[in-house]
Amino acid sequence: MCGFYLQVNREKSLELSKERINLIESRLSNRGADSTNSLYLKDKTFNYFLNHSRLIISGDKDNGKQPIYDNNHILLFNGQIYNYKELSIKHKINNSGSDTIFLFEFLKKNNFNYCMKFLRGPFAIVFINLNKNKIFIARDMFGESPLFFKETKSNLTISSDYLLLSQNRVNLLEKNTI
Repeated sequence: MCGFYLQVNREKSLELSKERINLIESRLSNRGADSTNSLYLKDKTFNYFLNHSRLIISGDKDNGKQPIYDNNHILLFNGQIYNYKELSIKHKINNSGSDTIFLFEFLKKNNFNYCMKFLRGPFAIVFINLNKNKIFIARDMFGESPLFFKETKSNLTISSDYLLLSQNRVNLLEKNTI
């Protein structure tokens, strides 16, 4: 079980106070105590703050560290992909012994909806394509892994922890939804 938090906005800057970051890390630490990482990122249109707390189920401490990203994509992932080894062989994707690394490469190589058809296990996924300014979110068909989001005029917040979203209206991504 892992925990994640993503905040995206269109404002000129996205600055979270040290107290807010401490609160995020504290709330997520109960979902994954093996490592915690944060990332600020800015592209032409949006500002991003990402935080991930990891409980290592597969891979080692450095293999599958999140958020995982390259120049064009970002992945936040909570869960376990039971069939990632079989899928990595079938789709010719290096998994480096980690379902997280497999998932990142699988999503980069294929259409998001196509990928979701193959994944087995409990999961919540946030995948960002920076080139296309698209954010994809999904959870497993049984809804085992929590995934909440809140959208305002200039801000989108997604988290595995309900309490990290403000007091206003919060949406739960329904089971079996992409």
